[in-house]
Amino acid sequence: MARPIIHTAVLNAPIKTVWEAITNFENYGLWNEFCPKVKCDFREGGSITMYANMFPGRKPTNQTEKFFEITEPKKLRYGINYGSILKTDRIQVLFELSNGKTQYHSTLKMTGMLAPFVLWQYRNPINRGFALSIAGLKKYVEQ
Repeated sequence: MARPIIHTAVLNAPIKTVWEAITNFENYGLWNEFCPKVKCDFREGGSITMYANMFPGRKPTNQTEKFFEITEPKKLRYGINYGSILKTDRIQVLFELSNGKTQYHSTLKMTGMLAPFVLWQYRNPINRGFALSIAGLKKYVEQ
């Protein structure tokens, strides 16, 4: 497996507030500069289509994936499964901390024959985008 992309942050907001922000897909444009538009069927097995600004100044890239796991208010897991060619696993986990804070942990894992190429091409834009997303989420839930 290729090295995963991991981002974490401590948010000065209760876990329910953070969960509501990351699962209210209609409001992503209010805080998520990297992925301002999302359409989904929010249920395990449902689809999620993300419109991501992978390369600033270009048309957003859309990616449709499936929800593998939804555990309210702690975990979202979704990705693609093209067998041995490419699998992705995006996991967002929330940990309730003391004093009403929440730790947000995001991991993107890729496996399969195309994973090294996809990560070679997209690791930097994904890292930039995830950092933008967390900064926007932090600002949004801490207001």
